[in-house]
Amino acid sequence: MLKKISIILITILLLVGLSINVFAKDTYTTTSVINGVTVNWQYDLNESNQIENLKCTNPEDITGNVAIPSTLDGKTVISIGDEAFKSATGITGITIPSSVKEIGYKAFENCTNLNKVDLGNITTISFKVFKGCTSLTEITIPKTLKNSALEPCLDNPNITKITLEEGLTIIPENLCANTGITEITIPSSVKEIGYSAFENCTNLNKVDLGNITTISFKVFKGCTSLTEITIPKTLKTGALEPCLDNPNITKITLEEGLTIIPENLCANTGITEITIPSSVKEIGYSAFENCSNLANVNLGQIKKIGFNVFKDCPELTEITIPKTLVDGPGEVNEGVFTGTTNLTSVIFEEGTTTIASGILKDCKGITTVTIPNTVEKIGMRAFENTGIVEITFPDTLKEIEYYAFNNCSDLIKITILGNCTKIGGFNIYPTEDTVFQNHNDNLKIYCYEDSKIAEYAIANNIKYEYLKRPDTDEDTDEKDEQGKDDGTSNTDKNTTQTDDTTAKGEIPQTGAIITSLFIILIISVASIIFYVKYRKFRDI
Repeated sequence: MLKKISIILITILLLVGLSINVFAKDTYTTTSVINGVTVNWQYDLNESNQIENLKCTNPEDITGNVAIPSTLDGKTVISIGDEAFKSATGITGITIPSSVKEIGYKAFENCTNLNKVDLGNITTISFKVFKGCTSLTEITIPKTLKNSALEPCLDNPNITKITLEEGLTIIPENLCANTGITEITIPSSVKEIGYSAFENCTNLNKVDLGNITTISFKVFKGCTSLTEITIPKTLKTGALEPCLDNPNITKITLEEGLTIIPENLCANTGITEITIPSSVKEIGYSAFENCSNLANVNLGQIKKIGFNVFKDCPELTEITIPKTLVDGPGEVNEGVFTGTTNLTSVIFEEGTTTIASGILKDCKGITTVTIPNTVEKIGMRAFENTGIVEITFPDTLKEIEYYAFNNCSDLIKITILGNCTKIGGFNIYPTEDTVFQNHNDNLKIYCYEDSKIAEYAIANNIKYEYLKRPDTDEDTDEKDEQGKDDGTSNTDKNTTQTDDTTAKGEIPQTGAIITSLFIILIISVASIIFYVKYRKFRDI
C-alpha cells in the first residue's frame, strides 16, 4: 500500500515539475544607455517575440528625464513590469513610448523627485503606480486608456491636477482615487465612469460629468469637500451599489432632458430636497435610498418607479403621487418607501387612474388615503402592510390586483362604489383570499348587492354590508317630468304648459274613441256574417 502511495506522489511531483517547465517564461537581460548611464534591464518575451514586464535592475543609478526605449535587442517593448523603477529617486521625468500598452503595479513608487510624466498610449494601468511620488503634482490621462486595477492606480495625494484627454471613452475603476485634485472635468467623449474612480479625493469640490451615460458605484465616496453635483441628461445606467455614495453632497441637480434616474444613483447622499424634471419617466430601484436628510420630494411626471427608491428616508413625512405614475415595483417583495416610517401623508393627484403596484407597501404610518374619483385600477401590493384604517374607492374602479391589501391588520372598512369585476385571483381561485390575506377580523366590505366584490366577500367569509344604490339617471329624468326636481310644481305645469307627449303605459283620448268605433264596426260585421250563414243552414 505504501509503495502505491509513493508511486502516486512521485508521479504528481513529476507532473507538477513538467508543468512548471512548460509554462515558465525565460527571463532575458540586456543594457542600454540613458543620460550617459548604463541601464540594466530584464524582461520576458511573449509569443509574438515582444518584450513584456520590462524592469530596470539598477534604478538608483538613473537620473534626470528618462525616455524608456521602445525597442531593445531589436524587439518591441509593450509593457512596463511591476516595480520597474521603484525608488528611483534620481528620476525627474518619465516618457513612455507609444509602443507600451501596460504599466505594472508600483512601477514608479517612491520616485520622490519625479515631477513630469508622459503616459504615451497606454491602455492599462495597475495600482499604486505613482504612490509616494511626492514631487508629482499633475498628470494627463491619454485617450487610449481602457483598463485599471482593483486598488487606487495613481494613489498620490500630491497630484492636484488631472487632465483627461479628449477622446477618452471610459474612466477606469480606481483611476484617480486618493489623489489631491480639487476639480475634474469629464470630456464629452467619456461615456462611463468606473467604480471608485474618484474615491477619497478629499479636496475635490467641483465636478463636471460631461455626457456620461453610465456611472458605477462609490465613484465619489469619501470626497468630503464635494457638496453639490449636476447629473447630465445623458445618464442612463447606474450600479448595484450606491453610485455617488457621499453624505457630504447636499445638493443634486437633475438636468432637464434626463429621462431616467438610474438605480442607486443618489443613495447615501445628504440631500434635503429633490425635484424630478418633467422629462424623467422612470426612477430606478434604491435611487434615493438612505438619504437621511431628504424631506421634500417633487416626483414630476414619472411613469414608473422601482423598489426601495425612498427606503430609510426618515425625514420624509409627505409625498404627492403624480397622476402619470402607473407602474411600480410589481411582484418584487419590496415597497417604494420601505423603512420610511415617518411618512404619514400621501396625496394621489387628481386624474390618477392607476394606483401603482407596491407604491405604499410597508408604510405603517399611513392611516388614511383619499382616492381620486378617476381611479380604475389598484396595483399589486399597492397598500400591503400599511396602517390604513378605512378607504373608499369610486365607481370607476374596475380592477384590484393580487395582494393589494395583504397584512393590513388595521383596515376595518373598505367601501367600493361600483362593480369592480377583476379581484385578485377570484376568477381562478374563488375561495382563496388573494387580496386581503391576514386581515383584521373586523374588516367589513361595503358594496352593492350582486356586485363582484360582494361575491368575493361571501366566498372568503369576509364581513360585508350592502349599500343602497343611488338614483339612476332614468329615475332623475322621471322626477324632473313630475316637477319634483326641477323647481316647478305639478300645479304650475298643469296650468301653464301643454304637453303633447304621451306618457308610457297610457292611451291618448282621441286614440281611444277611434279604437272603440273600430271595435264596434268589427263586431257588427261579424254578427251580420254569422246571421246570414245561420239562415242558410236553417233553410237547408
